[in-house]
Amino acid sequence: MPPQHAEVPDNPVMNKENALNDIMADDTLVDYNLELEDMHIHHMNGSQMSFFEDEDIVLNGEQNTIKFRMNMNSQWKSADYQADVHAGNKIAYYNLTDEIGFGKFSRVKIGIHTITNDTVAVKIVEKIRIDQRRHHVLKRELRMLDSCHHPNICRLLEYIDTYNQLYIVMELATGESLQKYVSHNGPLKELLIRKIFIQAVSAVHHMHTRNIAHRDIKADNIVFNTKTEEIKLVDFGFACFSDDKTFSTTFCGSPPYAAPELFSSKKYRAKAVDIWALGCFFYFMYLATMPFAGRTLYELKASIRSGNYNVPKNASVFVRRLLKGTLTLNPIERYTIERLMRGHKIT
Repeated sequence: MPPQHAEVPDNPVMNKENALNDIMADDTLVDYNLELEDMHIHHMNGSQMSFFEDEDIVLNGEQNTIKFRMNMNSQWKSADYQADVHAGNKIAYYNLTDEIGFGKFSRVKIGIHTITNDTVAVKIVEKIRIDQRRHHVLKRELRMLDSCHHPNICRLLEYIDTYNQLYIVMELATGESLQKYVSHNGPLKELLIRKIFIQAVSAVHHMHTRNIAHRDIKADNIVFNTKTEEIKLVDFGFACFSDDKTFSTTFCGSPPYAAPELFSSKKYRAKAVDIWALGCFFYFMYLATMPFAGRTLYELKASIRSGNYNVPKNASVFVRRLLKGTLTLNPIERYTIERLMRGHKIT
């Protein structure tokens, strides 16, 4: 099926919505791109999506690319708008405000939608700073995020591709990382640990049933809302597709959460690595320290490969069983995410 094109005149908001309403009557709609010379807006709607300019959407073996070409007299062509973009204050329908994070290749700002007033997180990637490998990793991260729609996973809303930057618009996770929360407050009560852990397990189960492994589960990547006691799993930079027959070879993630097979073999099953990390995460919430430690990486590796960790004598049967099942040295004998969901009633 050849690419479909719909011309959208004058009003970019009203006409976009009308065109979408017409096309959405046909269930084949999976994505749309708003193309403004060198700006492309890719909106996620829960199914597959196209990536940048070199890939079309593939659905049931057919290509379905739907593009809306905005009128060149759009407000986005104005000098004021361009000045705001260059100043880092605006992109498309979003006003960009406070910077809330930064990394080697990107920074994260608060975004406020000019029409809906929704508050989001906008990750701004400077294209000139990323090489081809990082470009591939970024595309993979977007694929992973677009495949996951779960209340405990920070959701990808859209991405905006311009000549110099890529803007990744995400749901804003409210709260602080559990790393900071536990480090400040000390060990959590078991009832709260169970409530948090079942959410984390549910999020990972959602991923694993879609053959996606996170590969960087840790307290730093879990945002905790203290008011609602709900969590969001974030940072899919190391996520990969992984089925039961697939082995991964790249060492990634945080060493204190690393499974022993990451240090002792050239290949590993990514889903099993997630289970080990969940066990470490549970232990951290329970005791405010990690199950395995060392002053050097060599000592840490030795500690992890020994499989020895301390459990208080007053620990409940539930805690002991969960740690034993998740922190098992042999990945084949380790719990699966289905076993965690089925065999341990957290609440």
